[in-house]
Amino acid sequence: MTKRWRVKSSSCSTDLLRTCHWPLRILFTSRAEPHLVQTFQQSNIWSMTCGLQTQDFSAVDDIRSYLCYSFENIRQHLDIVSETSSRWPARDDMEVVVQRSAGLFIFATTVVKFVGDKHNSPVARLKEVLRGGINTASSSVYSDLDALYFDALRTTPDADRTRLVLGFVVFAFSPLSIRGLNSLLWKFQFDASFVIKNLRSVLVTSDAGDEGAVRIYHTSFRDFLSTSHRSRQYFADSVTYHRIMAQACLESMIRHLTADMCKLGDPSILNSEVENLGELCKLRIDEGVRYACRWFTHHLSHVPRNNSGVNDTLILCVQGFVRGYLLNWIEVLSLMGELESCIISLRGVADWLKVGNARHGLYGSNLSSAVVAESSSRDSCSCCKMQRGLS
Repeated sequence: MTKRWRVKSSSCSTDLLRTCHWPLRILFTSRAEPHLVQTFQQSNIWSMTCGLQTQDFSAVDDIRSYLCYSFENIRQHLDIVSETSSRWPARDDMEVVVQRSAGLFIFATTVVKFVGDKHNSPVARLKEVLRGGINTASSSVYSDLDALYFDALRTTPDADRTRLVLGFVVFAFSPLSIRGLNSLLWKFQFDASFVIKNLRSVLVTSDAGDEGAVRIYHTSFRDFLSTSHRSRQYFADSVTYHRIMAQACLESMIRHLTADMCKLGDPSILNSEVENLGELCKLRIDEGVRYACRWFTHHLSHVPRNNSGVNDTLILCVQGFVRGYLLNWIEVLSLMGELESCIISLRGVADWLKVGNARHGLYGSNLSSAVVAESSSRDSCSCCKMQRGLS
């Protein structure tokens, strides 16, 4: 069904409902394609529409029934009894497949097709699924699922921007909103919302608009994106994106961090004395900066430390951050209630830098000294605590 025909059919259905005197209801089911969403949001249609969110409906029981029925057919037609004397598949194995389906019928049907291939052993193939080996198998294994994902991805015209946004969504250690993504993607100068709104069939966003967290709809989409021979031009390499995100986090902190981010005005005030400190942090500190402060070292730890050519810019960013913004970072973590993670984070950066490029003049062994030098101009018990932990 073409895009033009689908839009026209929805308009005709609206006219029918408006003029019909009978208690008539029409059910439309589709992915949340942008042109369809826009059509149903028109004032003459919206008043007659009741939207149903499929992610609010649990299909677990239905998928379990479908798998039981399908595996029983496989067992009967392919004479599984001759291969195993026990019940096949085992109850626990069945539940593993049900949980991995996570409410997505196309995942379950793909597994059934894979296991039920008459040219291979169903017992061996089910074991492969349970081991997770299916994700690295031939692309033909998941051809139907991959075709579905390619259809969804092609709704966005720019593959490079699509891959960039999806990489940030997939490899983020905590979900980011559109606003948070735009903050970290600042230097790329485009609005992530244009990509995300076109990918509503594979991404889930809350009703909070640009402030709602963006998540992958199904784990199989993450597997698809991280497997090069399946996703091809949309492949998101983990090392590449952790490096990009580490640098984006460092640049965000260098661009935004200042003293007294929450405008408290009194350096001696305790966190416990600040009313609604959590809400104040959300109000005063950009979401991208909060994410960067909390997670930049985790991204850094996933970047190989012996690739000096690729990591030169990253090392310079770490150097600039440590020399100019370290205390501001500690302050923000303290305000966020994450001060205890400072020591672990700094040790991680120190370890990473020890095998970094020596010509940049910043070694992991000097990181503790950098904290002391910065803290000498300010009476900061938190920095003293940091020094004791690193010594």
